[in-house]
This record gives sequence, C-alpha cells and structure tokens, in this order.
Amino acid sequence: MFKSVLENAASEQTQLQRKKVRAHAAAVKATPALVDACVDYLNKPVSEIYTNQKEIEQEQQAVKAEIQRLVDNTARLSTLVRSVQHGLKELGDFENYLAICEEQAAELAAAWLGEQS
Repeated sequence: MFKSVLENAASEQTQLQRKKVRAHAAAVKATPALVDACVDYLNKPVSEIYTNQKEIEQEQQAVKAEIQRLVDNTARLSTLVRSVQHGLKELGDFENYLAICEEQAAELAAAWLGEQS
C-alpha cells in the first residue's frame, strides 16, 4: 500500500513537471507576441506626439515666414514714409524759399518804386 502511494505521488510529480515544462515553453513562445503588443500599445501615444510635433514645426516655419514677410513689408513701408516725409520737408522748404523771395521782390519793388517817384 505504501509503495502504491509512493508510485502515485511520483507519477503525479512527473506529470506536474511535464505540465510545468509545457507551460514554460508556451510562456516563452508567447513572450514575443506579448512584447510586440506592449510596444505597439506604448508606441501609439509616442507616434501621436511625433505627428503633433511635426505639425507644430511646420506651423512654426509658416509663422516664421509670415513674420519675415511682415518685417520686410514694414521696412519697405518705413522707407516709403521717410521718402514722403523728406519730400514734404523739401516742399515746405521750397515754399518758404518762395515766400522769402516774394517778400524780397516786394521790398525791392517798393524800394525801386520809391526811388523813382
């Protein structure tokens, strides 16, 4: 009787050892699929971040180009305003010159007419 109990225990232990080996082999075989699934799951947010980063960089380049265009336009406008201001100043100087010439001509005419009378 004791011998049969030992044989049964040894048989169960052998079966358990075989199950353990099969379970270990199945776990080792399933590991790459599990790792791939985990990597895919973790990479999804990373790929979304990468895509968003690329979109932001493209928008940043567009904004930089627009800013540069506005800077160039502002510089051209500033040059035009300075040119107009200079022209107006010269026109004002010319008008002042004409006014002085008219005054001097009137003084000369008055003096000449005064000498002739």
